[in-house]
Amino acid sequence: MNSDKILKLRQRVGWSQSEMARAIGLAHPVTISQWENDHKNPSGVTERFLRLLHSLSDSELQKLARRLEEMDRGEPRVKK
Repeated sequence: MNSDKILKLRQRVGWSQSEMARAIGLAHPVTISQWENDHKNPSGVTERFLRLLHSLSDSELQKLARRLEEMDRGEPRVKK
């Protein structure tokens, strides 16, 4: 996944680099900056997850983003 797609994905969700790092389980927000500036590339499971996020429609992406943020805050899943 190239730097432009990563930046556009983050912007679609409305996340800062810190928020994106936290949502996808990265320890350091600087990693997002490194990806967006072509200094590093995501790999393995992280790259697959980013590709999955990129493939979602805007509404699906927003719903998943909200859920990731809830999980980060430790909020229990409410079944509907």
